[in-house]
Parts: sequence; C-alpha cells; structure tokens
Amino acid sequence: AGRGYFTRRESISGIVPVDTITSGNGQENSIERTENNIRIGDRVKLPDGRTGVIKYIGYPSFADGETIGIELDEWTINAHDGTVNGERIFDASPGRGHFTTRDDIQIYHPDQEAQKTQVIKLGDQVSAHGHVG
Repeated sequence: AGRGYFTRRESISGIVPVDTITSGNGQENSIERTENNIRIGDRVKLPDGRTGVIKYIGYPSFADGETIGIELDEWTINAHDGTVNGERIFDASPGRGHFTTRDDIQIYHPDQEAQKTQVIKLGDQVSAHGHVG
C-alpha cells in the first residue's frame, strides 16, 4: 500500500533493470540469479522442513550480508510480517515472514515430492525395486 506511482511516459528518464532493487535506505541491491540459482517467487524448503516463497533477496541495513526473505506457507510463532526495526523489507502475512541465507534453503517442488511418497496398503504387491503394482 502506498508504493504505486503514475506518470506520463515522457517523464520517465530511465528504466531500472529487473535484477536490481533499492532498499528503503536508497542502497541498490543486486538480486542476480547466481549461486544456488534462486530468485524471487521460487518455492523453497528450510532445513527444519518449513516451506515458503522467496519474497526478498538483498542486503538490508540490519544484516551483514545477503539475506533471503521468505513468506512461509504456515504461521510460525517466531516469524514476523517482513518488517524489521520499523522498516518494511518485504510483505508477508503476520507470523509468516522469515529471514535466512542461501545456504539454508533449497528449491522445493511439492509436486515432485508428492510423487516420491506412495501409500502402501495391506495386500499391495511391491516389486524388488519398490514399485507398487
């Protein structure tokens, strides 16, 4: 809310590349898709099994290095709404914002993970390779 701005085309002096963002303090932050090959909008999984969507990649004033902001799929007691020390870093529902680093996330594909899990019922025949038939 309050971030939109309308102008005429002739008033635009330049276009900022998509892989560059500016934090609230005016510092430009690179969000290039490099190591760990992540970008805003990717679904990720944390080491403790929590999952969510990347909402922020950058260098906020409160951290010493690159920080990843995630909106978690489920409410968590120690999570936030993407605000730190009164500064909005990204938008998340209350109790679903979480900051982490690249080293602590992996790309998450729920459809692929669901395919790995099969329910075996009494009477099912299982081959030596684990296939249910």
